[in-house]
Amino acid sequence: MITAAGAIAGGGDWATIRAVDILDSLVRRLPDGAVVTDSQARQERAIDCWPLALLRQVRGDGLPEPAAVVFPSATAEVATVLAWASETGTAVTPRGGGSGVCGGAEAAAGSVVLDLSRMDKVTDVDLVSRVVHVQAGVRGDQLEAALAGHGLTMVTIRSRSLFPPLAAGSRPVRRGRHPRDSARSRTCCSG
Repeated sequence: MITAAGAIAGGGDWATIRAVDILDSLVRRLPDGAVVTDSQARQERAIDCWPLALLRQVRGDGLPEPAAVVFPSATAEVATVLAWASETGTAVTPRGGGSGVCGGAEAAAGSVVLDLSRMDKVTDVDLVSRVVHVQAGVRGDQLEAALAGHGLTMVTIRSRSLFPPLAAGSRPVRRGRHPRDSARSRTCCSG
C-alpha cells in the first residue's frame, strides 16, 4: 500500500505516481501540431456565429472554453480523435467553417473542438453524374473554384411544399403564418 508520504507500507522503498493528462494521450496519437491548447485558439473556436453567443462574447461574459482544438487533416485522424474521446469520456464539438448561426458549434467547458478546416480537399468531380466528393472542411469558394475548371457551378434549389413558387424566385407570403418543416433544399451541380 502507498501511504501519503509515498513510502510503501512495510518497507523503505519509494514509489512515484505520475498523473497522466488525458490530452497528452491524444497528442501522442496525432501528428505534431494537430492538437492546439493555446488560449486564443480555444476562445476563437469555442463558438460559431450564433448571435446570442457573439453578444455574450462582446459583453465579456465568461463563455465555456474547450480544453483543446484538434485540427485533423485526414479521416483516419478524425477516427483517432473520436476513439480517444470515447475512451476518455470527453465531449467533442465538430466545427466546419464556424459560420453556423444556430449555436450548433458551441463547445462545452473541457471538451475538444474538432476543427475540420484542414480537411479542405475536393477529392473527386464526376462529370457524368455531376457528383462531387469533398472533405468536410471545404469552403464554398474552394468548391466553386474546383468546379469552375470543369465548367460547373453549385446551385441551391429551395422549394416550399405548402407554397409553390409563382415565378422564379418569388414566394407568396401569408401574414402571420409560417409553415413548419415545409422548406426543402437541394444542392446540385449545374453547367
